[in-house]
Amino acid sequence: MHRCLAPHIDQSDTVSLENLRKSVDSINAALRGTKRVDLYEPARTDPNVSIEDTIRNLVVLQNEGKFDHIGLSEVSAETIRRAHKVWSFSNVK
Repeated sequence: MHRCLAPHIDQSDTVSLENLRKSVDSINAALRGTKRVDLYEPARTDPNVSIEDTIRNLVVLQNEGKFDHIGLSEVSAETIRRAHKVWSFSNVK
């Protein structure tokens, strides 16, 4: 989702805290305060970044009030187990 709404993001590390922040801020700006992001999930995991680091970055943004829930997309059962050790997320596709 963030790739189409925030094309200015460095695609080499889409799950860095900086890029995730840019993505969710871009989405929130597009909503213009009319709605709130309920669920945020990166389109894919980055093979160069551990899922644990990805989840930690998402938790930072969630704690800042950028969105309510964390989700994951296109992940294996093992990745889900590893991610769940860091944080209880809400959705998996």
